[in-house]
Amino acid sequence: MSFINTLRLRARELLSSLALLLILLALPVLMGLIAGAANLRNQSPDIRIAVTDLDRTDISRGLIDSLKRQGWDILEVGQEEIPRLLDGKAVEGSLVIQRGFTARHDSLLGGGLSYTPAEGTLSTNMVLDVVTYSIIPFKSRSVFLRQARELYEKSGVPLPDGFDDDYLRRIGENLEGGAKQDFVIVGEYQEPTVMTYVVSDYSMEVLFLGFFALMGTFLFTSPAMRRRLSATPYGMRYDYASSLIIMFIAGLAQILLYMLSMRALMRSPLVPREVLVLSVFLLMSLALSQALALLRESLRLYLGLILLLLLSVAGGCFLQLPEQLIRFPGQFLPQGWALAALRGFPVLPPALVTALSLLALLMLYPLHMRSVRKAEPG
Repeated sequence: MSFINTLRLRARELLSSLALLLILLALPVLMGLIAGAANLRNQSPDIRIAVTDLDRTDISRGLIDSLKRQGWDILEVGQEEIPRLLDGKAVEGSLVIQRGFTARHDSLLGGGLSYTPAEGTLSTNMVLDVVTYSIIPFKSRSVFLRQARELYEKSGVPLPDGFDDDYLRRIGENLEGGAKQDFVIVGEYQEPTVMTYVVSDYSMEVLFLGFFALMGTFLFTSPAMRRRLSATPYGMRYDYASSLIIMFIAGLAQILLYMLSMRALMRSPLVPREVLVLSVFLLMSLALSQALALLRESLRLYLGLILLLLLSVAGGCFLQLPEQLIRFPGQFLPQGWALAALRGFPVLPPALVTALSLLALLMLYPLHMRSVRKAEPG
């Protein structure tokens, strides 16, 4: 049997099942659309804050209006709705204006605000900063008004008619106009010393490609088929190479389907470097799967799935990783290397990883030949 015929046989075997074909073609598109929708939500500049006003005064109303002028999406809700919104990550956090907020307003020492961030939010510090500089003008105008009255009293001069209204009107005009500050950074910008990344845009695809390589390899390791091919000249060699080529082509098609559907929804261009990284990861996954295929048939699926799950967790498919785990052992695991490379962190060069994967596949071939010969009767 020629190599071309073996290649056709493996392609027909992979595509013979309608259910398998739907999984190979439809699932990457569906995952890409889900990832694209999640990315649009994560990349949105809008910040949603749930605000509960228990004070219900003009001062508290003015604070809410000041936050709205930031361009944020302010949800005015009852206090009982806050846990649901925080747990569901529907808002960045919740701000509760406590009762008595206005009564303590003429003192800079008074509080009356309670902010609770949603777990995992990346904008907590920014929200707190904005709330702080939004409340300072309201606090300070009350403090200054009280001090102005005390100065008039000490000097024995009566307050002018409409003093309070005129003062608050002028301060209000300044608040409506919005105060601005310019910041100048002196010196070079320094990268943060702690490097972490959240779950990547491609975590689902990395996870799926690992399962695809594992299950596809097991599909192509039928003992009966390999015994038949081993009886022909170069049959096992052709089978080994053709199985890997068909699996790689099918995996590459899934990568493109995933990326095209995600990028189409996000209206952003395809990034060739990301295709390269995922292709190298697919090659690493095929090498790992060929090693697992050497196990006994009764154990390979169970142990393979457990190992794949552990590698996915340790590589960052489900969890945010700190710098120490990204550098070691994260980038030395297939999933960790792929996700770190996609995020632009320092990793082993793709050319080196490709060479090591191809070398592993070459070294595994004699072991597969030996396992087939052991399985031959007599």
